[in-house]
Amino acid sequence: MPTVGWIWDKDNDAFFAATEIVPPPGPPPAPVWRCPFCPVSFNAPEGLRLHLEAAHSGQRPFMTISGAEPKSSDIIRKRFDPSQIEFFDTTRIALSRDGLNHDSHTPKTIQKMIAASVDGRLWIRLENTFDRKAQPIHTEYDLTFRVYDNEDNLRAVDEAFVSILGKNGVNMDDVHHFIRQAEKFTASEYSAALADYVVGVLVKDGDPATGIGAASRDYRARYHGALRVLQEFARPLPRLLGALILDCPR
Repeated sequence: MPTVGWIWDKDNDAFFAATEIVPPPGPPPAPVWRCPFCPVSFNAPEGLRLHLEAAHSGQRPFMTISGAEPKSSDIIRKRFDPSQIEFFDTTRIALSRDGLNHDSHTPKTIQKMIAASVDGRLWIRLENTFDRKAQPIHTEYDLTFRVYDNEDNLRAVDEAFVSILGKNGVNMDDVHHFIRQAEKFTASEYSAALADYVVGVLVKDGDPATGIGAASRDYRARYHGALRVLQEFARPLPRLLGALILDCPR
């Protein structure tokens, strides 16, 4: 006898068939773009994009020291007042002295810690939690502090430079002797920059008798490194050497 209806092989077939959603008659519904952060939707992607930019867009947090943002890895050579350190678009500030363990602090505490640093290294992480459903935006700074405000030490380094390297016939032994003498005055970066200038001169002259190796021919790198540091010191000697470097043909 012929079958006039569907025969269910199993009860499961009947159950799943009963749970199927039958689409309504007519054309398919228009696509909808829903905001992932709040219960609003749009009938075009441009509307969603404009909404996200206006309602759920966060700004990158950043800090400034004396009006300028430090680089992600920077060297601080001047002493600053805490009031010269500011934070923008920041909901959380964390600081580390080892680069691994970051502890949260208030802005005023961080300002004081940065202003009081004269030697060593600080890692600072800024966070902007602009929306509780969105990932926070982070900015990190690796700051090395080499603040030399002991005038007696800087003067002693200048005098050692003039005495040891301010003469004719200087060679690499003289440079090494100057560096050893300058180590007494805790201004290593400053004295190294002065030494770099002299090494640059020796490399540029190219006289093997001075102890310059055959592979050392890029005096511009020495000049550049020396100038980068010496420009931070408003002193007669670094100003003179900086002018000589800038006057050197490139």
